[in-house]
Amino acid sequence: MNDSGPITYFDESFSLAKRAASGPFRLHSADSMWKRVEPLMPQAEITRVADITGLDRIGIPIWTAIRPNSYSLATSQGKGVTHEEARLGAVME
Repeated sequence: MNDSGPITYFDESFSLAKRAASGPFRLHSADSMWKRVEPLMPQAEITRVADITGLDRIGIPIWTAIRPNSYSLATSQGKGVTHEEARLGAVME
């Protein structure tokens, strides 16, 4: 990346420099969040959550949340580094 310095937008200066941090930006673990989210699934009309990782050859954990009574998109997919993160991502989607 060619860092040409800050840019100005509406009299406010922004830096283009990339910054990296170590570790995920999470306040709670996927397991603790699942315990908070799982009881809310009926309210969101999510009837089931399924592991669909085996449907491809890459091996990235992918889960789907199914909402059969929804008006439009009936499934949401979650991807993650772990199965717990992917499952949570599908439900939170």
